[in-house]
Formats: sequence, structure tokens, C-alpha cells
Amino acid sequence: MLQNFALDDWLFLRYLKSSPKFQLVMLFYNHVGLTNYELQEKLNLSEASLYRTIKQLNGILKEFNLTIHSQWQYSR
Repeated sequence: MLQNFALDDWLFLRYLKSSPKFQLVMLFYNHVGLTNYELQEKLNLSEASLYRTIKQLNGILKEFNLTIHSQWQYSR
């Protein structure tokens, strides 16, 4: 069983892939023009949780001169 174990795959599946911030970035990367409701539905988050996630993500994205505005779109 351990011979097929890959730590990086496990870490990705356990932490990164299930992270709302990562999921949000991937949604923006793969889909254009998602509404607030669509984001809440796809991420299974409340409006308040989505707002908090975006606020936290904006702190991270600031380093790259990116922000997510209240219209839920990227800007450069």
C-alpha cells in the first residue's frame, strides 16, 4: 500500500484542492462572468463565507497586483 503513496498528491487532495480559496481561483481561471449566486452554489458557501474567502484571497493576490472586486471579477 505504501509503494503507491505519493505525499505531494495526498497533500494536494487533502489541503489545496479542498481549500475554498484555491477552488475560487480555479473557478475564475476556468469560467468567465460567474455571478455571486453561481460562486456560492459551486463552492457550497454562504454569502458571508464567500465574502470572507474573497477578502482573504485579496490579501494573497495583492502581492501579484490582482484583486477580486465586488462584481466578482479579476482586475489588473
